[in-house]
Amino acid sequence: MVLAGKNAVITGAARGIGLAAARDLVKRGARVTLVDINKPDIDAAADALRQGGGDARAYVCDLREDIQVETLGQTVIAERGLPDLVINNAYVPVLGGIDEIILDDWRLAFDVNVLGYVKIIKAFAPAMRARGSGHFVNVVSPMGIMPDPVASSNLIPYCSTKGACIGLTGAMATALVPHGVGVSAFYPDVTNSWAGRPAGAASSEFVEGLRTFIEAGATPESSACAMLDGVEAGHYLISAEHGFEERLISSARAGFDPMAHAGGETWRA
Repeated sequence: MVLAGKNAVITGAARGIGLAAARDLVKRGARVTLVDINKPDIDAAADALRQGGGDARAYVCDLREDIQVETLGQTVIAERGLPDLVINNAYVPVLGGIDEIILDDWRLAFDVNVLGYVKIIKAFAPAMRARGSGHFVNVVSPMGIMPDPVASSNLIPYCSTKGACIGLTGAMATALVPHGVGVSAFYPDVTNSWAGRPAGAASSEFVEGLRTFIEAGATPESSACAMLDGVEAGHYLISAEHGFEERLISSARAGFDPMAHAGGETWRA
């Protein structure tokens, strides 16, 4: 897909990879619709893009609310046109291991990180399929298929929801690609998108280590560029992590057994 002249919708666009993708899309000549729950930040982001000559509009939406997402889809189509590209990027980080995580935190993570994707897909996919063109990108994670011990012990909702999105993306591809709508799964590398302590239970030592780890990661700009380059190339699997494909093959040969590499302490995005 050539992105110049296309109409793109991005969730979680007030910061991090989402905002970087919006900026990159404008540079590539696309029109961007930014969606986020944070009104001051999303409005400021869209204003900055317009001041730089870009075509950008901000919409506030809580992805946990069914009616809000349904209304968002209708409003965006009416005011901005049917998207050519939809990037599902919004997520909420929730701390906790298998023993500590409470059901309300599980629900929060799945409501945003999985069902939020589903609601956005439902808002745009039927019309895109009827038109016979368009593209969805779901931002997933290597931790959804190859969790390491450190993350699994402290970020199990993140690993679980990203795994669910990997399965969702594959099912979407089989359902939509035959109708002309492309689908991609984007696996970012660790990206510097620290926004303060997440919700949930974890030790202060883990939180400080997580902050240091994330802040040493790749820039949101480099991750967004890798994602959009992959979209333009028409790839299903898009990765910003060097050597990810080789790790994936190695894990498959080990039967995707997470304990095959359990001695490692390397965290992944």
